[in-house]
This record gives sequence, C-alpha cells and structure tokens, in this order.
Amino acid sequence: MDAMKEMAVKYNIHPEDVEHIKVATGSNVLPPKGPLRYMRAKTGLQAKFCLPFQIVSMVIRRKAGLMEFTDQFVQSPAVQEMMDRVEAVIDPEIDALGRDKIVSVIDVRLKNGKTLRGKSAEHYRGGPRNPLSRGELMEKFNDCVQHTLSPDQGKALWKTIESIEQLDSVATLIEKASVP
Repeated sequence: MDAMKEMAVKYNIHPEDVEHIKVATGSNVLPPKGPLRYMRAKTGLQAKFCLPFQIVSMVIRRKAGLMEFTDQFVQSPAVQEMMDRVEAVIDPEIDALGRDKIVSVIDVRLKNGKTLRGKSAEHYRGGPRNPLSRGELMEKFNDCVQHTLSPDQGKALWKTIESIEQLDSVATLIEKASVP
C-alpha cells in the first residue's frame, strides 16, 4: 500500500488515468499461504484481506483507514470497477526472498501508454524493523477515534496513552477512553 500511495502521489495518478495495475509479490502475501486471500472485496471485512482493494484505496483516496474499510466505500461503483483493473501475481524471485520479507513490485499501465514501476520497502511500515513514527501513530490514532471522541477528548486520551508508564492506575486511561 505504501508503494502504491507513493506512486499515486508522486505521479498524481487518478483512477481515470489507470488502464491496469499489476502487483507482483510473494506467496507469503497471496493465497493459498498468504493472508490477502480475496481477489475482490465485497465487504469492509473482506477488504482487509484483499490486495486489489488495498491498491485501489491508495489510488482513489491515498489512504486505507477506518472510513475506507467500510461496506459503503468497498461497494461503491468506483472501487468495484477499479478492482477489476488490478492483478496480483506471485513472483518467483520475490518468493525466493523468504517468508520474512513482504516485498511487492507494482507496475501501473496508464491509459496514455506510460508504464510506471514502484517497489515496496524491504520491511513493511509499521512492522518491528520499520516502526511507525510518532506522527504516523498519532494520525492512525486520530483516524480510529474521530467518530467516537471529540477532538479534545482524543487529545486528552492521546496524552494519557503517551504517559501511561506514569499512571498510578489504569482507571485514568479507562476514564479518558470512555464515551460520555
């Protein structure tokens, strides 16, 4: 997803520009061994396990947060149509890197005839070898609480989480996380 987002931003790619997207990756990602077992998502839950959806989300919205993993977004005509233009394949060279490497090479064929290529980082963002920055964690946190907590409540909870080691009791954290 990060590689597709980077390409979409760098080259200003929009759905109407895309003829076809091919994602080559390892068997540790795709079926039958990998977790991304759906080649077409019909629900928000399926989308979490669907490589074509995740790629499409990056092109359409440049993100894949809570609002993207909804039935409404997944079932939208734009998303459903664009998933048909995404192909996912197992690449033997990538597969030979081993199960601990989650690598993808993305080829985007544009309607103007150009082909763009991107490659994911060797270690996925958010994993132990490439952890999220404080800013990325805060952005993810805010995405998760935006529909349940007010901005002030979200800030207070974030501050409490950041100082969790200094709390006398978990009750403080529970109080800040509670929706009135």
